[in-house]
Amino acid sequence: MTMMSSESNEINRVALDPARSAVVEACAGSGKTWLLVSRIVRLLLAGAAPSEILAITFTRKAAQEMA
Repeated sequence: MTMMSSESNEINRVALDPARSAVVEACAGSGKTWLLVSRIVRLLLAGAAPSEILAITFTRKAAQEMA
């Protein structure tokens, strides 16, 4: 389980890096919406204008969580 945890941390570190582009695909309940919102916050804190950010989600529930 420690290996999975460190692998997850590395994936999150890469996906949350505002200098990189990222595509995240995972099963339901895995934290994709949290990751997407966290990435948006990091982009804004790094100086990105809201009009420069495009976030796409494919469920109504995730869209409501982001709003």
